[in-house]
Amino acid sequence: MDTDLHNVIKRGTILKDIHRRYIMCQLFRAVRFLHSGNVLHRDLKPSNVLLNTECRVKLADFGLARSLSQIEDYPEGQNMPELTEYVATRWYRSPEILLSAKRYTKGVDMWSLGCILGEMLRGKPLFPGTSTINQIERIMETIVKPSEADIKSIDSPYAEPIFIRMPQKPRRPLGTLIEQNDKEALDLIEKLLIFAPYKRLKVDECLCHPYVHQFHSPVDEPALTYDVMLPLPDHIQLSVDDYRTKLYELITMNKTNIKKVRRKKQDDRLLETSKICEPPSHRSTTKRLGADGSTPKQAPIAESECSDVDYDTARSTRRFRSSNSRVPQNCNFNCRRYYKG
Repeated sequence: MDTDLHNVIKRGTILKDIHRRYIMCQLFRAVRFLHSGNVLHRDLKPSNVLLNTECRVKLADFGLARSLSQIEDYPEGQNMPELTEYVATRWYRSPEILLSAKRYTKGVDMWSLGCILGEMLRGKPLFPGTSTINQIERIMETIVKPSEADIKSIDSPYAEPIFIRMPQKPRRPLGTLIEQNDKEALDLIEKLLIFAPYKRLKVDECLCHPYVHQFHSPVDEPALTYDVMLPLPDHIQLSVDDYRTKLYELITMNKTNIKKVRRKKQDDRLLETSKICEPPSHRSTTKRLGADGSTPKQAPIAESECSDVDYDTARSTRRFRSSNSRVPQNCNFNCRRYYKG
């Protein structure tokens, strides 16, 4: 990939409206694929969105990815790890992450996608908070005020105390932050940047939104039919040496698999070459039967038929052909026999 979305946004006027729509549609497709396998990326941001010159998108950095299936299968009597501030970059964190909620949902990634779209339209981050508290304040100044049920839905012990102490400021709608008057884009952002995770648009609903509907193609939007299980669950804490050993084992296994694939390709190539270079006498030929059912004998070649062949010239020409890799274009080495002039 040639660059990432962060560098493209910094350059200013590179992204046109059609580019933004196409990029968001591809992001929705990628996230749909992850969510279909019950995997959360948890670190979606412009610098993790890779781009090439054809505006093709690839997601990067799955270091913070988590499987929802493994969370549901946590051992009894062991508490699930809370979402901490180390998950995702602060400017793209959802409110439940900032408030250390205990429940994971796919809405975490949907919030980040809304922030990415807003940044593409604005040219800079929507909520560039300087701290966790400042980040929450910036968000609450912009989004619709949550109800008590919404606050309780994220299951955070810090939510109510923070909202009680938070100074009341007039709300600044998204339209005031984003100068571009794109109603479809604003509608999509507002439906993604909602406090309660269960009220945010699902990724399938985003693909049907008018903003990206022109690129929506169910055939080109694959999905997993099984849950992805990460190699090391989050509740297993290993030492540095153990992690290093696991990493070396993975590298060794991948190298072994690569060698096997290369060896198989080489063997197949040699087999094809041997078939091509096999002498005519060893090749399987279909014998033609005579009228009486017997195999006709080949008549011996008369000596006069071979008397005009210059074998020395043919032999020397073959040596010249094998020892010279570059053959002039005006030379024709397709003749089978070389005769004396």
